[in-house]
Amino acid sequence: TLMRSSAASDVYKRQIYNGNSKKHPTIISQNCTGGVMSHDLGLQFTSPTINLFMESEDYIKFLENLEYYLSIDANQIEFIQDSPYPVGYLEDIKIYFVHYNSEEEVIEKWNIRKSRVDMNNLFIIMTDRDGCTDEIFNRFINLSFKNKIFYSHSKKDNNCVIYMPCFKHENQVGGLTDFCNILGKRYYAKYFDYIKWLSKKQ
Repeated sequence: TLMRSSAASDVYKRQIYNGNSKKHPTIISQNCTGGVMSHDLGLQFTSPTINLFMESEDYIKFLENLEYYLSIDANQIEFIQDSPYPVGYLEDIKIYFVHYNSEEEVIEKWNIRKSRVDMNNLFIIMTDRDGCTDEIFNRFINLSFKNKIFYSHSKKDNNCVIYMPCFKHENQVGGLTDFCNILGKRYYAKYFDYIKWLSKKQ
């Protein structure tokens, strides 16, 4: 598997911290995109939305009431049985913990990572996957978060949209964490300078 070198990660990390007053950015993501960004850059996981995904309707509800959902202890998650990986409800939000081995690991990691969230240093990522509709997209663009992006397979008239023409013949964007070239560049960076984005001063 191709990965960034540790030297490259250190350079990008310094760029982000220097631009961002040496703060750890909190990347809230609907799926693994935010976690892989953090991992590739050697950043601390300061968000509980690592190694999981939510369907779009649940994710937009999560964002619309972010502080409330982050205030809930993970011990209150009601897990569903007979799933190949942990799946559970954080009250009315269904979360698929696809890269966790056990409910105990979910509870531990969720609580640790949500305690690191910096509400003054948020970076929000959404895609047009997993049941996203025009209504959900409109709710997303109306969110008050300063730094938010939306990966889309089709052109949309909003400056938060990252248009992905490589997926224009599909009905949604593809796997953004997949590699798009032999140099190790991922699709989420194909049309978007996410290093510059994460370096934004708050």
